[in-house]
Amino acid sequence: TQLQPKMAHEQAAAAGTREALLDDASSSSTSSSFAAVGDSLRGSSPPLGGLDRAVVVTGVSRGIGAAIARCLTAKGYHVFGTVRKAADAEELERSVGSKSGDRDRAGGSLFTPLVLDVRDAEAVRLAASRVASVLGPRRVLAGLVNNAGILVGSDPVALLPPDSLRAQLEVNLVAPLVVTQAFLPLLGTDRARDRGRPGRIFMMSSVYGCYGVPWNVRDVDRF
Repeated sequence: TQLQPKMAHEQAAAAGTREALLDDASSSSTSSSFAAVGDSLRGSSPPLGGLDRAVVVTGVSRGIGAAIARCLTAKGYHVFGTVRKAADAEELERSVGSKSGDRDRAGGSLFTPLVLDVRDAEAVRLAASRVASVLGPRRVLAGLVNNAGILVGSDPVALLPPDSLRAQLEVNLVAPLVVTQAFLPLLGTDRARDRGRPGRIFMMSSVYGCYGVPWNVRDVDRF
C-alpha cells in the first residue's frame, strides 16, 4: 500500500509529468534541484563569464535539460546543449542565453546548440571536437551534465519488445559512457588544458532507480 502513491506518481511521470514539473515554477524542490547543478559547479573554474565557465548538457530540447540550460546561462555559464532536431536548436538559440542578462561580456549568446543523437558515437566525437575548438587550447569545461534519457513504456516483461529495451539502454546507459569519454580531455584529463580546475560530471537519473516495479525491466538502467 505504501508504494501505491509512488507508483501512481511514476505512471504520471511516464506520461509526461517530467515536463509538467518544469513548468511548475512554484515547485521549490524542483527549482532547487536545477539550481544545485550550478551551485555544485562553483569553484570548478575561474570566476569569469562565458567560455571560462562552460558546461555541456545533453538532452536540452525540453524538460529538465532545458531547465538546466536556462538555469546555468542565468548564472553566467556558457552552455553547449545537445538536441536531435535542428528546429529545436533554433528555438533554443532564441529562448536560452539570448536575453540581455544571459549574455557574455562581449554581448554574445551563452548558449551553443549541438545537433546530434547521443547514440551516435561519431557524432558525439565530432561535437567534442567542435567544443574544443570553441574553447581554445587551454580552457577546461566546468562540467558535463548527462541528462538525455528516454522511457520506452511500462510493458511487463512478457510484452516488452526487446528492440525497445535496447533503444532505452543505448540512450540511458551506454550514451552517458560514450559522451563522458569524448569530453574527458576537455574536463581536465588533457594536462595541456590548464586554464581552470578540472570539471565535474553529473549523471541524471530517476526515482525509478530507488525501487523496482514488479514484472517490469524498464528500470534496469537506473539502478
